[in-house]
Amino acid sequence: MAATVDLNTNTELNVRITNSRRDIMLTRGEALFHVAHDSTRPFYVVAGGTVVRAVGTAFSVRIRDAEHVDVLVAEGRVAVGAPGTEANFENPSLLARAPKVSAGETAAVRRSSVAVHSLPPQDVTRKLAWTAGHLAFQGETLDDAVQEFNRYNQRQITIADPAIVKVQVGGIFLTTDPDSFIAALQRSFGVQVQIGDNNGDIRLFAGIKPP
Repeated sequence: MAATVDLNTNTELNVRITNSRRDIMLTRGEALFHVAHDSTRPFYVVAGGTVVRAVGTAFSVRIRDAEHVDVLVAEGRVAVGAPGTEANFENPSLLARAPKVSAGETAAVRRSSVAVHSLPPQDVTRKLAWTAGHLAFQGETLDDAVQEFNRYNQRQITIADPAIVKVQVGGIFLTTDPDSFIAALQRSFGVQVQIGDNNGDIRLFAGIKPP
């Protein structure tokens, strides 16, 4: 088995395999790659101009927006190049200079910079919880958590009160069960909820829910 790919919601990619290399073009979304070791055929992922080179490893790539790509390594090691390097990434000297990301590390690529940070093992597991159909939060802001839920559901959540945007939340929820998430917010933070009559969309408020 050369490689397997887990696709997150709203994800699209293209694949090209040759005798000398394995190429993935991730055009949107997020994917987790399990790559079998093959030094004769390196594995490349290009996402929003960011290029990731692996030989044998497990890592995820997420396109957050046109200028922000996240790379998370669960096993092995990859090289990460900022936008503009993909055309020459097989150059040995360029590859040697590219930032390396090892197991338990994440790289945030923004424009021409690559910032690498270490993560505790539980955070790696939490960030990959989507592969089992879950969202796991531990100190993320309510704004970030709402954006995650909105990726998976037609019913959309809106924060209608800026006072609660930065509230930090925690817990594990099914990606397709925003109601449990909303119930937890009501219990733990006294968040008030307004449900749309037609589409069932959810609006969140602090304090007393408006009429």
